[in-house]
Amino acid sequence: MTSPDLKKPKLPDTKSCVCLTVRKAARAVTQHYCVFMTQTGLKESQFSILAVLAQTGPLIMGALAEILVMDRTTLTRTLRPLKNHKLVDIVPGKDSRTREIHITKTGQTKLNNALPHWHAAQQSLLDQYGDQEWQSLKAQIDQLTTTSRSKPSP
Repeated sequence: MTSPDLKKPKLPDTKSCVCLTVRKAARAVTQHYCVFMTQTGLKESQFSILAVLAQTGPLIMGALAEILVMDRTTLTRTLRPLKNHKLVDIVPGKDSRTREIHITKTGQTKLNNALPHWHAAQQSLLDQYGDQEWQSLKAQIDQLTTTSRSKPSP
């Protein structure tokens, strides 16, 4: 039996929610890239990890997580198939508490083979959205990322 006195809480209008809007955009962009990347056998998140490691060289887990703005648990889960397919090596770091991630030769080859597909996805979006618009949006997203990562004050 339901009491007529119980009222549902009034929710705010979430159509302008920053988190929801950014997550929707991120999912849509990821789906766009996935169409192009499917043939490579890499997920976009895996491609990003390989690309960062190829550009930076070996990184400890914490530094890679920081660059990718990922929590370590998610990073560990994303690295597992890359390690299983011998695309990365995870070795003890200089400090016994750290682990260092290296891209392997197989990983570099996989990345090189995936790059044309990534370029096609990138160009497809830029052709539709506009390079100048993207440069402006990227600057705004970078600022939003920085702002979001600063210590929140409730």
